[in-house]
Amino acid sequence: MLRQLEPDPTPWVEIGLGLFAEPLALEDAGQINAALDRDIDHVAALVLVALDYGLHGPGVIASSTVLCRHLVTRSDVPPLDKIDRAIGFALCVRDMIAAQVDDGLLPRGPIVTQGRSVAALLHRAGRTDEAIAQLRAICDRAEEDWKDADDARSVNLLALIDLGAIADDARRRDLAQHVLDKLAPFIRDQESYDRNASAALAHIRSQLLRLLNRTDEAVAVNTAALDALDTDDVAKRLRADLHSAAAVLARDRGDGAATLQHEREILQYSRKSGGKRVSWHLAEALRSCADAAIDAKDLPQAIKLLTEAEDVARTTFGVTSREYGRFLAVLGRLNLERGHWEDARTDLQAAAAILRYGPEADRTELAVALVHLGQVRMFLDEQEHAARAFEEAIAIDTQAYGPDHPETLNDIQIRDGAPDAVYLHRQLYVVQQWQARTQRQRSSAGPRTATDKTAPITPIPDHVPFPGPTYER
Repeated sequence: MLRQLEPDPTPWVEIGLGLFAEPLALEDAGQINAALDRDIDHVAALVLVALDYGLHGPGVIASSTVLCRHLVTRSDVPPLDKIDRAIGFALCVRDMIAAQVDDGLLPRGPIVTQGRSVAALLHRAGRTDEAIAQLRAICDRAEEDWKDADDARSVNLLALIDLGAIADDARRRDLAQHVLDKLAPFIRDQESYDRNASAALAHIRSQLLRLLNRTDEAVAVNTAALDALDTDDVAKRLRADLHSAAAVLARDRGDGAATLQHEREILQYSRKSGGKRVSWHLAEALRSCADAAIDAKDLPQAIKLLTEAEDVARTTFGVTSREYGRFLAVLGRLNLERGHWEDARTDLQAAAAILRYGPEADRTELAVALVHLGQVRMFLDEQEHAARAFEEAIAIDTQAYGPDHPETLNDIQIRDGAPDAVYLHRQLYVVQQWQARTQRQRSSAGPRTATDKTAPITPIPDHVPFPGPTYER
């Protein structure tokens, strides 16, 4: 249709967007994304032509807000396939909606929806302070200007939940405490909300409690929310979020089996919600599930998942993306577990190089890569490099979580246990070499008779030269 543009493109835009009227009218954002996933390129082309010609009608606005929500979780929608372009488009749509709201042409709901999309895109681009300012502006406007008290509370709750998600992802403990304080009246009235709002509130509350090292409270909140899933009709995305929080809390407790179980639930959701374009949710689910499989010592499963994760991260996001850096961190951990230390060092160094220059939210991911890099360098007898990697990892997590948080304590435990792990592995190598040599001596002695004396066996030596990763390959 766009090829048939005339001096006045309005009829063609109206006809084109009219083809998508039914999916655009769906209430659930996830359903809209799924319904339009195959045709989102056409929606984007129509919307951009409409905006170029100054068309700002209801259909254009509805389509623009849906497109922005799609860009939050997916990429590669030309020509908005770069994050800066996506942010510029989202800001333009926000300003267009705000002007119509001020003129009384639109209700205030669309400006809230668009503001949340803008904040999410800003945070993903590493512009976290701008994202926080955007959400705080929504909260302030709801409290000051919203005439309907119930609507104001609903808007405030949505913005606070998004603020809490950013506080958790960026590990901003001061903001986390602020959000928890602001959520207190909503928590008291939680039973009066619909099931999705109640689940979202429980999820973000458990995340913030864990960030603030109030782990027992976080577990209680998350467990209660998961138990409610047996009976409540909760959106699938929220179900996955609750399982994600449960997986992290299980990992904190060292429960590898429970962690893997929750991660499998998340991956199952991410696969079912897939479409023409891969969402960053799937990339993260594959990586996290592989990491949990390593914890559970299911290395074949980890290899299978990481093979798929590499393809997704490389083809969808690129080899310099944060998604690829996070994949490399888990691949390095897998090679560490398999004893492929030189490969692990290469993977973890590459991961650290990507994550070091990423957004604020990647700092704790960098710490994960560094602490495992420290382990690898201990096995490679690079003790000075190992010490520096451990020191930086612990410093990052101490700043992000505090000195007594499970994340920081786990770093310290890995560092303190690394020398013993290297010693035990080398002793195992000594025994294996002695056993192999003994077997060769017995095999070369030929058949034994009753009068034969026992063939001399070389005793286990105190030390054997340790060749490092060559032995493990």
